[in-house]
Amino acid sequence: MDQVVQEIENTEGIRPRIFVTGARETEGALTYGAAKKILGEARACLLLFGTGWGLADELFEQADHVLEPIRGVNGFNHLSVRTAAAIILDRLLA
Repeated sequence: MDQVVQEIENTEGIRPRIFVTGARETEGALTYGAAKKILGEARACLLLFGTGWGLADELFEQADHVLEPIRGVNGFNHLSVRTAAAIILDRLLA
């Protein structure tokens, strides 16, 4: 991750705002509306998607923002990464 952040800094001239995702509830997680506003104001962003086991705790610690999990019917929130990424990107960019 350090290498990716450094490459973005070299290209854009600033450190990217780092957003991470996960299926678990996290205190202080951003709503998609709040994240969309930040994305609209930020010049460089990095969005990290977790896999079936989620992202390492170290990545959450390095992140500027954690996005709220996708909530489904009856508390179901375990989706494939592709499906979750498509829903999240739609919520952030639509």
